[in-house]
Amino acid sequence: MWVHGETGSMLRGGRRCRTTPPEGWAKCIGKGRGIDMTTVRGNAWHARGWRGALAGLVLVFAAGMATGEEAETAVSPEAADEVAPDAAVQLDDELSNWYLLLAVSNLHPKLDETEALIDTLINKGLGSVHPQWDKPETFSDWRDDFKLWEVMVGLGYHLSPKWAWYIAAGIIRGTTEQQTNLFPLLLPVKSEVEFTRAVTFVTSGFDYYPWGKATLPAQREGENGLFRRLRGARPYAELATGYVHIHTEAPVALRTLGGHRFIRYNKSAIYDMIYLSPRLGLDIPLTERDTLALQGGYLFFDKHKDEYNNSSYYLMYKHRF
Repeated sequence: MWVHGETGSMLRGGRRCRTTPPEGWAKCIGKGRGIDMTTVRGNAWHARGWRGALAGLVLVFAAGMATGEEAETAVSPEAADEVAPDAAVQLDDELSNWYLLLAVSNLHPKLDETEALIDTLINKGLGSVHPQWDKPETFSDWRDDFKLWEVMVGLGYHLSPKWAWYIAAGIIRGTTEQQTNLFPLLLPVKSEVEFTRAVTFVTSGFDYYPWGKATLPAQREGENGLFRRLRGARPYAELATGYVHIHTEAPVALRTLGGHRFIRYNKSAIYDMIYLSPRLGLDIPLTERDTLALQGGYLFFDKHKDEYNNSSYYLMYKHRF
């Protein structure tokens, strides 16, 4: 509702030792410190809106594929295994445990309550005076067409080599409307049906990495950049919770063709709910600072479960400061 990257195998006890190789290395190791071998920097990223977010995440992934390729000397698989199997690019001392989180998610809520209300009040009501009544487009149609997207921005923190925590906030808002000419009792009437829903939320969760966090491995000779990053990918499990505020409006109006409104009905509601959500994800390192994550999960709400319980799928970008 999320960087994961660690300082690599050369760190000991969370401290780093800079010394003149090779004489000082033994002293560093003896003191329980690591050796700073290499540094590669990534770039921060920003996008506006979910469309911009999707495009931006794709661009970040493409840029990450190229970043750092020339900063390291490729080695043969045999040599890499002899020195440090799957050795990770070492992180800079200046890297913080904090990271920026940008995400978009596609939602698939049940919406059973809304559809039942629309069918009873609108489709059966107005449809009874119009034999060729077309059902209005609703949010369930948007859901089925993968049009329900939310945007989320947050901050996360690395708690340990296998744990991370984050907090984020987001919003989703949409309006559908339909106008139809009716002729009840041979009188020309125009119907106007509109559905608006605005959702804001705050969420927080913990990520657990059973096999450690994703880090960019050393490039092997002749290795494709995509395979290199997939080799450094790591799965994780997440448990998230959140507070959601939902405001819905469903005005229905009948007008004469001249524009005079003589009937108007508005169904309005406000809901405040909380949810619990187990999720699974995969972190793919782009650079030592930047990570692309894919995630899926299910949201269990405390109220209106037939309406808002949903499966969600996330595309996330994480940038370590």
